[in-house]
Order: sequence, then C-alpha cells, then structure tokens
Amino acid sequence: MKVLFVACILAASFSTASSAETIKDFFPSLYADMSTEMKAEAGQFDLQQGEIILPNAIATLDVGPDFYYLDAAQSKFVIEDLWGNPEGNPLLGMVFPRDTSPYHSGGWGLTIEFENIGYVSDADAHDYDYNDLLKTMQADVSAANPWRIENGYGKLDLIGWASPPHYCARYVNCDSC
Repeated sequence: MKVLFVACILAASFSTASSAETIKDFFPSLYADMSTEMKAEAGQFDLQQGEIILPNAIATLDVGPDFYYLDAAQSKFVIEDLWGNPEGNPLLGMVFPRDTSPYHSGGWGLTIEFENIGYVSDADAHDYDYNDLLKTMQADVSAANPWRIENGYGKLDLIGWASPPHYCARYVNCDSC
C-alpha cells in the first residue's frame, strides 16, 4: 500500500459528497469589485468542499467548512499565472482557508503533490519524524533560492508547519485521529 503524505491542515469533517461553488459565491464583495476580464477568469474556479477524491484515486480528502479545494488545472493556473511562480511539479490540487481567495493579497494555499518514491509501511509511517522531514524540506527550499533569484523570482523561506502533520490509517487504532 502506498501512503500519501499530505502536509495539510484540514478540518476534521464527516465524509460528505463534494460540493462546488464559485468565487462569486464564496467572495461576493471581491467578485463585485473585479473587472469584467477578472470575472471571466474567476469563473473558471470551482471551490470544492466535502469528500474530494484526488486524481487516480490515490487519496481522498475530507475538506471541512473552513477550507476549500481547487483541482490540478485550477491550482496550476493560480501558482503560475496568478502568483507568477515558475512551472513546477505537477499538482494534484490546492487547499485554501475558507476566508482567502487566490486573488487576496497575502493569501496562501497548500499544494498537494505526490511522488511515487516507494512503499512506507503503516508501522514506519506512524512513527515518522516530521521534524526531520521539515528540516529536509527547509534545506531543499533554501537550496533552490539561488536559481529562483537568478531567474527573477523572489526568495522563499519555509518557516514551519501551520499544523504538524500526522499519520493515521483509518483501520489502525490512532489517538490523534
């Protein structure tokens, strides 16, 4: 069994069917202030909540009412076109806080990616050291900064976890689930 580590802070919720709304529905005052061009652009977004099955059914997210999910194509548009980042690894999607749109200045979202790098047993995953993982991720971000600066992008700093990740298989007794 492959394990997908999604370092996201998702509100716990009951599994429900996915529902989608638009930028206009989620952020009516923001939408009202948009130009006609921006409204057409914003119309491409489907902000989803509830049970989200990721591409190739590799995982299911339960996105609670305090967050929403954008699919892979929408996320690529946000990262590269709206936010001006270079093309990167393929995304499975993004999760945003309910009160932040991709258009908000200073807004943020969590990217969801998958690398098929091998099998991790439930026993190993349950005891995984996420502080070591964070240190590795911070070193990787730091090592990429010279390239970003040379290519006209800003420097990035990975500060830490918004909420520390944890592993929990639904069929294994887990205190943190």
